[in-house]
Amino acid sequence: ANPDRQTFPLDENASGLPISGGAVPYAVTTTEDGQLLVTAASSGALLFVDPLTGVVKHRMRVGTLPRGVIAVGDYAYVYNRGDMTLSIISLGNNNSGKPKEETRVAFATDPAPAHIQEGRRLFYNAKFSSNGTFACASCHQDGHTDHLVWDLGDGPRTSMTIRGIAGTEGFHWDGTKADAQQLV
Repeated sequence: ANPDRQTFPLDENASGLPISGGAVPYAVTTTEDGQLLVTAASSGALLFVDPLTGVVKHRMRVGTLPRGVIAVGDYAYVYNRGDMTLSIISLGNNNSGKPKEETRVAFATDPAPAHIQEGRRLFYNAKFSSNGTFACASCHQDGHTDHLVWDLGDGPRTSMTIRGIAGTEGFHWDGTKADAQQLV
């Protein structure tokens, strides 16, 4: 371990509990004043984080599935993969002094069929979890595996890839889910 590196969970009040509305942190950047900006892909949010404590100072809704962020001067630009938009965020140098989404620009349309788009929306949505802090994509990033061992109350298990499982019904570790609908 590197003694110069400090790690901490993103947190709202130094409680050590997962933050609601911060599921699947995906991209991070810093502003000119040193603040961390973190996209929460499965919460559709941009988090403003104190870099010294990890405390979330502000949270704002952006587009669907934000997976990229960059800060340039007084603005941040958030790439929202789910709805193919770019959120343009004023970082607080406005009349209110708070960050504000100035506009959201559509730059493409998703060519995937409607049922694929709906599946993606469900797969990345933290609202279906027990406490709103994780989604299927938390463990199966882009359908792969996170290579971690989890114990969710029924014994330790590693996340399996879900790529290429169409037609192999009997889903979940013990085969008790007859189809994908039973997983949500």
